[in-house]
Amino acid sequence: GGSITLDISTRKQAVAVTVADTGCGIPEDQIDNIFDRHFRGDHGQPSSGQSNGLGLAIVKRILDLHGSRITVSSTMNQGTRFEFSLPTPAVA
Repeated sequence: GGSITLDISTRKQAVAVTVADTGCGIPEDQIDNIFDRHFRGDHGQPSSGQSNGLGLAIVKRILDLHGSRITVSSTMNQGTRFEFSLPTPAVA
């Protein structure tokens, strides 16, 4: 069993979010496609259930609507890390 870590921190006018896991990783040649609708990666692992490949596409679209972007870094057999920030409203 691997683990998933969620880190949330406040920055100037934004909240920074990092989601990292200790899973099998994402092959480098698939990183550019993981945010595409209906993309399901093939990394030699059996599927753990049914997926329609929409999750990351939806996340990316929501972040786009907030003027943010998501970055990903991954190392095979070590895990994957996603990072993004969301703007916070100005306090008067």
